[in-house]
Amino acid sequence: MANINHLAMAAAIAANPNISVKKGFLGLTTSVTYQPTNSPVSIVTTEFTQDNGSRMSQLIGMPVSRLKDELAAKGVPQDTAVGPVLMEALVSRDRRFAAIQLFRYAGSDREPLTELRIAEGDDATVLARLAKV
Repeated sequence: MANINHLAMAAAIAANPNISVKKGFLGLTTSVTYQPTNSPVSIVTTEFTQDNGSRMSQLIGMPVSRLKDELAAKGVPQDTAVGPVLMEALVSRDRRFAAIQLFRYAGSDREPLTELRIAEGDDATVLARLAKV
């Protein structure tokens, strides 16, 4: 899970019993699969301005029913090429698994701004919309 920037997030995803992590040839590649549907999981990283990062933080913390309504009304916050807030999302190809966490840059390190949010099934489909997938 070398492509996940934050080690605690990588460890939590790898510990999920519904996730399979396999190293490829010579350990140079890593594949992540959502086991219940055998769907590959992709990593999406997006940066935000401070204001849009704050809104994204609120969205990540919302109950799914409210999040669904909020996204229908206002959409997903606009990302930026370079910003102080980083979102890392793991989403299965079939959108039945999603994990999202926000970080802020702190020097050469990243500090979590939100707890890691993991969803499966229909809830994951809604949460995956935050990653625009």
